[in-house]
Amino acid sequence: MKERLNKTAEFFTPHALTFEMLEKVQQFAPELLSNPNKRTLEMCCGNGNIVLSILRAKHALGMTKKEAILSTFAVDLMHDNVRDLTSRVVYWLHFDLDLPVESNDSSIRETLKNSQKYYNYNDHHVYVFPKTDKPWQFDYAIKRTESLDFSNNFVVADVNTYDLSFDGSEP
Repeated sequence: MKERLNKTAEFFTPHALTFEMLEKVQQFAPELLSNPNKRTLEMCCGNGNIVLSILRAKHALGMTKKEAILSTFAVDLMHDNVRDLTSRVVYWLHFDLDLPVESNDSSIRETLKNSQKYYNYNDHHVYVFPKTDKPWQFDYAIKRTESLDFSNNFVVADVNTYDLSFDGSEP
């Protein structure tokens, strides 16, 4: 993990800081979090600490979970970050849980081939995989009949030149 941080200069925003940031937004521009017609963009989303805090705040201020998700957008350069963000949104939407993606517990997630990942947390199973025709977007499958397609909302950046094998090291 530390080697990757050195190579990619990634910084994962601590939860306490995300709450502080959203308090400022609520203080100076509360309509950004309460109006489903306002859009939110997180341009360097990582695995989603800020995004999940935004979704929770929007929901707490009266939006449905669907409205909160569909009015929030996020981008990151790292494929695995967007995949983990997608899984976290799925767990929040369907199970009201925050998936601990920073954990090294291999029972929580199992990497499969081609950037697919299988998550198992609190006996809730989620399978996240890149779309065949749009590998910069992710879809998911769970044992439920109802799902929400938010694959356009959370994407990997620079899709024309993105190399799925990129590990953060310089060429």
